[in-house]
Order: sequence, then structure tokens, then C-alpha cells
Amino acid sequence: MKASVVRRVGRAVIPVVTAAVLLCGVWVRTAQAQEPAAEVRGGYAFVSDTDFNFPFGWYADIGIPLRGATTLVGEIGRSQTTVVEFGVPVTFSVTSFQGGVRYQVRNNAIRPFVSVLGGVTRLGGGIDAGSMIGLRGLDINVSTLAITLQTGGGVVVPVTPRFGITGGADYRWGASDLGSLNEFRISAGVLVGLGRR
Repeated sequence: MKASVVRRVGRAVIPVVTAAVLLCGVWVRTAQAQEPAAEVRGGYAFVSDTDFNFPFGWYADIGIPLRGATTLVGEIGRSQTTVVEFGVPVTFSVTSFQGGVRYQVRNNAIRPFVSVLGGVTRLGGGIDAGSMIGLRGLDINVSTLAITLQTGGGVVVPVTPRFGITGGADYRWGASDLGSLNEFRISAGVLVGLGRR
């Protein structure tokens, strides 16, 4: 009696398990087929250095997935702040142009990543001198370029196969004619997948 029950249960379970395994295989292949050919990220960036905080900022990057966990990345970003010096508003800005690699876990519920980027960062400052004497358009601007190296990491939380929420933190070091650059950046934004691999 018990043996016949076991055989009947076994005959019923084997097709169900086989169907489940086949469906999992199809699901995995479909998820792999939906892997994007490129990823675009962008959002808000808060930058802090040894002199100022730059609360008004943004960043955008594009990543081309290579083999395994490696992604080739190009990134731009800009942050600025305005401070009052001797009664005059002075605007300072940091604009970066960088490229490098990102190593990230793929096809997980939460995808951690680390990145190493290098490039140039433009440091600028400007005074609307015309406002002091009642003339418009009389600006004084100075800037310098720094060769920079940026390392950092973060996570991506996928919402759909082609859309996710991302957040990260980076440290940027650079050297310019005016001295060394030390900046921390905190970012939050979205990821959009483009095309198919």
C-alpha cells in the first residue's frame, strides 16, 4: 500500500519538477537575452572638498558592458555653490570629464559595484563684478584644470530589467597648478538600459 502511494506520488512529482526546471531554464535565458547593450545613469550629486560644499550638482554616465562583470564607463558631472565673500556673491564650480571601468554584479536583486575612473576636472570661480558698480555683463571668471583619479562604489536596485535606482559614494583626488584636489561625492539617480546584447 505504502509502496504504491510512493510510486503514484513519484509519477506525479517527476513531470512537475521537470516542467519547473525547464521553465527556470527558459526564464534564465530570457533574462540573459534582455541584458542591455548599454546603461545610462544620471542624477543628483553632492560634492564636498576641503574648502566648500557643492550642494547643487548632477552627473551622467554611459556604460558599455564587456565580458563578465566589467563595464567600460564615460562620465561627466558638474556641481556648484555660491558663497558671499566681502559682501559679494562668488560662484564656485567643479566640472569633471572622466572615463574608466566599473565592476558590478549582474542579475541579482541588489547589484553592488565598484569603479575606477580617471580624467580631468575643471575648477572655476566667478564674480559678477558688474553688480557691484551697477553694470550688467561685467563678469570675472577664473579656472584651472586638474588631472583626477576617482574611486568609489555603490549599489543598483533593479525595478525592471531595464530600469533601476542607484546610489553611490566616491573619492576624487587630483593635482593642478593651484595644488591638490580632494573631493568626496555622494550621488543618487536612476539607471536605464538601452538596446540588447
